[in-house]
Amino acid sequence: MNIFTYILPTVLHSTRLLPQLSRVLEHPLIGEVILINNSGRTLELQHDKLQQYVSTEPLYCNGSWNYGVLNASNENIILATDDIEYDTSVFDFVSQIDLKPIGPLMYNSSNSTEHDFLDIQPITPDRYIQLHGSGQIMFMHRDNFLKIPDEIKHWYGDALQLHWNIANNRMPHFIIGKFVLTTNLSERDRKSVV
Repeated sequence: MNIFTYILPTVLHSTRLLPQLSRVLEHPLIGEVILINNSGRTLELQHDKLQQYVSTEPLYCNGSWNYGVLNASNENIILATDDIEYDTSVFDFVSQIDLKPIGPLMYNSSNSTEHDFLDIQPITPDRYIQLHGSGQIMFMHRDNFLKIPDEIKHWYGDALQLHWNIANNRMPHFIIGKFVLTTNLSERDRKSVV
């Protein structure tokens, strides 16, 4: 079974952050959580697995992922955003997969179903144009992560990982089946949590 480093950029605005982070921290397959705090304020949460980096200059999402991967102590990483909720039992499923040969394992809302199974499916060239929410959570081996250029602050970090891995003969996959991820980017969900 794989142990993961969970890499989480935040600006401390999502009401989903603390409940989901608490579930992640309690999961036995999470070896550490690297929280990159771009708000300039400290999150008042203590846990043995939690490493919090409070940036004085915002690293944004992609820079935060770069920082987390560089500082991860585990070979397998999870890149996530702070505005999502999901059942952490997906870690049990993913931990059984050798991530190194396949590139990133991504979420895609169009592959979520209520069927009681989990599986993976290759992202073929005819399908990768239909990525819906893939950058909200990605599982991968650290060696399969391409440092995102500093000029790219918010967008395209997930697509860059996808295209770079395909170019290097690793076929990224979607998680299919009962992996439902909830997010809400509306104003009512974007309240400060500190």
